[in-house]
Amino acid sequence: MKRSNIPDGLEDGEDRNQIGKLNERLCQVMPTQLKELIHKVNGSDGDKISCVLVDINMGLALDVVAELGIPTVGLWPAAVFQLAVLLSIPKLIDDGLIDENGKTLSCFNYLAVQYL
Repeated sequence: MKRSNIPDGLEDGEDRNQIGKLNERLCQVMPTQLKELIHKVNGSDGDKISCVLVDINMGLALDVVAELGIPTVGLWPAAVFQLAVLLSIPKLIDDGLIDENGKTLSCFNYLAVQYL
């Protein structure tokens, strides 16, 4: 399967670390580009797009796919972080940050208040 990229709306050399500008341009460009890509793929003789996996943070893509009537599955990448934390529980206990019941210890509470 050939891979296609959807432009983000910024020109070559523009700073993609300027999140506000990137988000604004992406909102202007992405819906039309995604719709055109889906029509192009589904209008060809090859494989068709029958379902789309979308990062829920990309609501624009969800809107486009819904408009085209294509079934969608939402992915929430934060779940990976939650899994990483869950798998780290034994180390958190060993390091004295939480007890065996999952209760945070006083030093951890202090750090959480200071940095969160």
